[in-house]
Amino acid sequence: MRTMLALATLLAATPAVADDGCIADYESVAIRPIAASDQASTLSAQSLKSYEWGDGRDLQVGEHVYQRFALPRVLFPAEMSLYGHMDTVPFVREIGTTDEPPYMLYVMTDALECEFQPYALKGM
Repeated sequence: MRTMLALATLLAATPAVADDGCIADYESVAIRPIAASDQASTLSAQSLKSYEWGDGRDLQVGEHVYQRFALPRVLFPAEMSLYGHMDTVPFVREIGTTDEPPYMLYVMTDALECEFQPYALKGM
């Protein structure tokens, strides 16, 4: 019983993981939670899955090539900063990273879940 109570207390204190989804706001140059005014077409257009180049192949970002790394993961908007985009799909990096070019970029795969596919700098 004590274990169940401790687990319930822990779960209640743990924040939900990006439960509002996220979107790249190119006007403010930020990743932010989805607002009621955001159009569904914008959300789907920001998905890596919306483009044929998003099928798992290497990505050319400026002069650098990135390769798919590990499984997609859910991130909080507050953990990311907008790095760039290809077509309408945002590339983000973790806040606080200063390496240039970034060793790891995250590419949005699902705005509703705030899910990103990690890509690592190839050859590193």
